[in-house]
Amino acid sequence: MKPDQKQMTTETEEAIIIKPMMQTGKVKWYDAIKGFGFISSDEGNDLFVHRTSLNSAIRSLVPEQKVKFEIKDGEKGPIAVNVEAL
Repeated sequence: MKPDQKQMTTETEEAIIIKPMMQTGKVKWYDAIKGFGFISSDEGNDLFVHRTSLNSAIRSLVPEQKVKFEIKDGEKGPIAVNVEAL
């Protein structure tokens, strides 16, 4: 594990937070019925986001909405977790 990474463990899975600091970006698109979409980070990367990664204060996302989040290494690439609206 790199020095700038931190490890997070839950009862069901083990995950590594790639960027422990909160990142910012905008919602590229989000399908509330299917419960997933993509966020474009301010660094220019597109990240998958699932409804289970949304902060409890928000139920859905809308295109162009500003958000902050952490980046986790998912099975198919980086994903946004702990997503909060700004």
